[in-house]
Amino acid sequence: MNIILIGMMGSGKSAIGRLIADKLGMEFVDTDSVIEKCENAAISAIFDVKGESYFRDIEKKTIREITQKDGRIIATGGGAPCFDENWDSFRKNGLVVWLRAKPDVLYARISNAPAGTRPLLKGNLFTLERITDMLGKRETFYGRAHFIIETDGLTENETAEKILCFAAKRKI
Repeated sequence: MNIILIGMMGSGKSAIGRLIADKLGMEFVDTDSVIEKCENAAISAIFDVKGESYFRDIEKKTIREITQKDGRIIATGGGAPCFDENWDSFRKNGLVVWLRAKPDVLYARISNAPAGTRPLLKGNLFTLERITDMLGKRETFYGRAHFIIETDGLTENETAEKILCFAAKRKI
């Protein structure tokens, strides 16, 4: 069984995923990092050169392959849960956890990221209104998760502990 972390960019999927993997002695896999390595390009460059549709096709293939192996903590890209094909992969071998945060919290966290690393928020698209809109469109998909954690006001360690407790109840 895998633990699959979903949520908006800036929700802490990668950082918290690494913490959980360390505590459980499991492998951590970040789908965006796998894609960047396979494509030999940053996600933002893939979006710029080949487009979002190309990226989403690669993302679906990557998720399908990654979720076939047991014992992983998997951090997905923020848009991955918006596709039923990915949910098919998630549910075959995973416990899905939504790291939920309010738009203003996400905005503050993303503001600290290096410029150009968030392709859907480039330039004048990086606004609180855009993040609020994106979250609103994705919430229905994210809401399919087995477990939802409100991360606002929690440290990464506190969030990780909540996931570990939930996973223990599910005997992972």
